[in-house]
Amino acid sequence: MTALAVVLGVALVSGTLVYTDTIDRSFDNLTQATTRGADVIVTPNSEQGVDSFGSDPPQMPRDVLDKVRGADGVREAIGVVGSQQLVVFEKNGRDRLGSGFAPGVLSGDEPNADWFGSTRYASGHAPRADDEIALDRKAAEKGGYALGDEVPVQLAGPQRKLRLVGTVELDGVGSFGGATVAITTQPTAVALASRTPRNYYNTVAVRRDPGVSAQQLEASVRRAVGGEATVRTGEAEASKQAKDIQDNLSFLPTILLVFAGIATFVGAFLIFNTFSITVAQRQREHALLRALGATRGQVRRQVLGESLAIGVIGSVVGVAAGLLVAPGLRSLMASFGVDFPSTSTVFAPRTIVVGLLVGILVTMISSFVPANRATRVPPVEALREAAAPPARGRVRRGGVIAGAVLAAIGTALLLLAVTGTIDGDGGSAAAGVGAALLFIGTALLSPILVAPLAALVGGPMTRIFGLPGRLARDNAVRQPGRTAVTAAALMVGLALMVFATVFASGMRETLRGDLEQAVDAPVVVQSRDGGMSSLPPELPAVLRRDPAVRAAGAMSFVSVKAGGEQMSLNLADPGVFDQGLLRLHTADGRQVRDPGPGEVLLGEGDAEKLRATTGGTIVVTGANTRRQQLRVIGVIADAGFTMDGSWVSTATARRLADPRPAFVLVRTDERPQELERSLQRDYPGAEVQSKDDWIGTQTKQVDQLLMMVYALLALSVIVAFFGIVNTLSLSIAERIREIGLLRAVGATQRQVRRMVTVEALITALLGATLGVVLGFVLATAVGVTIDGFALTVPIVSIVILVVLAGLAGVLAARPPARRAARIDVLVAIGDE
Repeated sequence: MTALAVVLGVALVSGTLVYTDTIDRSFDNLTQATTRGADVIVTPNSEQGVDSFGSDPPQMPRDVLDKVRGADGVREAIGVVGSQQLVVFEKNGRDRLGSGFAPGVLSGDEPNADWFGSTRYASGHAPRADDEIALDRKAAEKGGYALGDEVPVQLAGPQRKLRLVGTVELDGVGSFGGATVAITTQPTAVALASRTPRNYYNTVAVRRDPGVSAQQLEASVRRAVGGEATVRTGEAEASKQAKDIQDNLSFLPTILLVFAGIATFVGAFLIFNTFSITVAQRQREHALLRALGATRGQVRRQVLGESLAIGVIGSVVGVAAGLLVAPGLRSLMASFGVDFPSTSTVFAPRTIVVGLLVGILVTMISSFVPANRATRVPPVEALREAAAPPARGRVRRGGVIAGAVLAAIGTALLLLAVTGTIDGDGGSAAAGVGAALLFIGTALLSPILVAPLAALVGGPMTRIFGLPGRLARDNAVRQPGRTAVTAAALMVGLALMVFATVFASGMRETLRGDLEQAVDAPVVVQSRDGGMSSLPPELPAVLRRDPAVRAAGAMSFVSVKAGGEQMSLNLADPGVFDQGLLRLHTADGRQVRDPGPGEVLLGEGDAEKLRATTGGTIVVTGANTRRQQLRVIGVIADAGFTMDGSWVSTATARRLADPRPAFVLVRTDERPQELERSLQRDYPGAEVQSKDDWIGTQTKQVDQLLMMVYALLALSVIVAFFGIVNTLSLSIAERIREIGLLRAVGATQRQVRRMVTVEALITALLGATLGVVLGFVLATAVGVTIDGFALTVPIVSIVILVVLAGLAGVLAARPPARRAARIDVLVAIGDE
């Protein structure tokens, strides 16, 4: 069981590394494949890390291709018109094909461009007419499309249906990472994306003449296009794209390794408890070694040698098991709509080294205190004729004091992190160390709580189960330190689950309250995939032309750079504020009006960060690298966590990027169902909801995130489960004579099983009680730092978690309870 705890923790660490390394390699292959054949790639100038909701990166003017073709050393050049916002529908024309987070990629290539990229046709042929389309093979299979079928698609305008004439694959890469890839003729792509001569090409790929190097061609093309575009070699462009993707996904390994660290941390409690019990049971053995001349150092090295053996075995198996965990992580993420490309599994040497180091170090550190205790056994213990029966343990004062100090330090670090006093990577590290110290401190303090909590939890057990319940309660209190450590392992996992549950509940209520207060439109239009996709830019105007619609205004989001840092802007169509679709107030109590061109309404946080006031100006840089000066027309009062931020008009945002509507607020005389029917012909992907239904859709996204957290925390709870099994098994081995005496005086096998089961139940409920309290404290500490956060207590959810913890304790007790019930009475009474 001890080795299994090491295996599980290391498996999640190595599985995370295998999974993320495989993703990185897959994106490397993908970017290299998509740029293959090009010696030089020309792309638009863009501001790194700045984009907007539903928008494509900036495009280049159409005449850039002519300039490139006129450069020295150019053998051939083609332009590509594309988008990452294409929506490909299921056959019903309403539901989006593909996962919520993966893009829909449109590529409109010029004829005779086979030399660029690595796509090949698995069936059919490339589109030749403007009503034809090709899909990637996996998307076609998922949608049930066959050659000749009509495929509904939508981008900037009304939905169109194109005839499927081919399916494509990418050589060397089995998956496009969940993205749906569509290829059309270039005129069709231009029409779908509403490209203009000023904003036309996404990419220009260039081949060199014989005898011209890629570097020479790069310099020549750069001179030809001047400052209108960015020029790189094909190899450099592929490397940059791969690095950009890795930077954008850098959060993923961090998050997964945090959960792996939690499981390993919980395993440390199990290892500590196991060695503490076995060292206590082998006092006579260690005393005999001392009497024969063994030094304290030799005894310590003996125990540490045992832990090293367990650590090495568990780590080796855990590293290997990571190969099985990695596909599980991929499936887990895919089930939540995050499906990354996956080529052959990458098992790097770093994975082996990190996995072995984590498993061995955690095992050795966790067993050091018990090993040190073994050296304190006096040699006179070897003179005992029989092993000493387990005596009633006492609470160590030093441990309590150390626990109080560690808990205080951990709490201080957490507060410094959540309040932003320590920010960035330092803040993340402070939060992680603070949480670990808080848990360790609570575990060291918990022995003083065992007796009162056991009385509270075990009281009903005594009344329900009679004498076995009373004996179980007394057994739990007999060794408070042991019980506390066993319960603490479960406490960690449950505390984090309770924290996530309470925090998610607060986020739901905060989101609901902010939206109900600010949104005054009775109807909201968004995409059918829960708002993951953008809406066609012309949809707000289409709605305003409906005689039954009294007002309609789109909202979206755009990011810019201001003061050297990234800043998020909310954007709104004219009339969103003036026609009462959205209601916010300035710091001096005035109702917010629509911002005009070149104007900005700053949120209080942004105003403080930029040191800007009403009447002043700020300078922002958009995704297209254009700089614009905005005049501050007001500072918005705290609008709650959800609606907080700065606002500009849609017209202003379009000078900085190409934003698309996230949703449209509508005031209408029609019911939502009637309005939706009027949109079905041209915009079947738009879903019309009442305000209450729309708010409910937004809050469901919090529940999806909570389910993912539960899934990732499940492994730490499983490790705690094994901790209970291990502790009870060792405890029964220690109490063989005691159990035999109980059987001798009339206890039945059923009563013995019940006693052990109730003892496990009490231990599990102790851990659950501590976990609930600690989780609520953590959620409260984080919640109070968020302006407008509505802290709520989801009692039903917490009760379910406690009940599940109790059931885990009962299940964990089954093997030890059966073993205890089968102990031979005569052998047990004679046991020494």
